[in-house]
Amino acid sequence: MIRFIGIVLVILTLTAGCYLFPGEERYLGKVAVSFEAEGFDSGDTPETIYADSNEEITVPGNTGGLIKYEHAFSRWEKKGNGSVYLPDETLNVGTEGITLVAVFEEMDVPDEKKDDIIEKLNEHRFSLTY
Repeated sequence: MIRFIGIVLVILTLTAGCYLFPGEERYLGKVAVSFEAEGFDSGDTPETIYADSNEEITVPGNTGGLIKYEHAFSRWEKKGNGSVYLPDETLNVGTEGITLVAVFEEMDVPDEKKDDIIEKLNEHRFSLTY
């Protein structure tokens, strides 16, 4: 009886467009700044920004037109520590991935004004349901 005992050789090849290791926030040596929003009614978060380590970026505003009923977009907060970033502020991305979460402030809108607001939003191709 002949037994063959083989050796499996695993070669890790790094190719463009692949993460180095699962869960790592670097993409081709870049630091990812991603955006999240919770409980919003429509719109999109900004695209992820990839920057060099310790590079300074300009924090985007509500570029995807996020809408939350009876709320107004206010700022971004860093997930994990709550640091506040306003649109157009400068942010040093550091060396680790960053997630910024959209913060909305409640608006006190009188009922008689809601129809006017909805009409104006619709003129700009936004929709609001209540």
